Order: sequence, then C-alpha cells, then structure tokens
Amino acid sequence: MSPRVREPLMFMLSFFSGYQFYTGYWKWSDCFTETVTKCTTPDGATVTAGTRYWIVPCFLFFIAGMQLVLKRRGPIK
Repeated sequence: MSPRVREPLMFMLSFFSGYQFYTGYWKWSDCFTETVTKCTTPDGATVTAGTRYWIVPCFLFFIAGMQLVLKRRGPIK
C-alpha cells in the first residue's frame, strides 16, 4: 500500500476513533461523574464508560499518520 493511501487512512481512522470517543464518552462525561459504569442519555440511549477507551486508538492512529507524513517529507531543516 502506498504512503499516499496509508496517510489519509491513518488520519481517517484517527478521526473515526475520536468521534466515537466524543459521542460515546466526552459528550456525556458529566453524567459519568455521577455514576460509575453507564449513563442514560435524555433520548433514552444507554452509553457505557467503556467508550472512554476510544481515545487510545485515536492517538495511536494520529501518531502513525504523523510518522508517515514526516517520513515522506524528510528531515526538518
């Protein structure tokens, strides 16, 4: 797979993971401070605290994408 495909793919996966983290945990973080494991949103959906771990692949994919960009670009002068 060429770097021109891998770079955007890494950033898209990072964005997807970040979006999952935001919609599943960060958006409802005030509710999670009151309870420990799950929270019921105003529309009746139940979200669990396990969604907070989506931030890990978000950072990993972002770092991998940046490494590919910097590797292709060459050393900083």
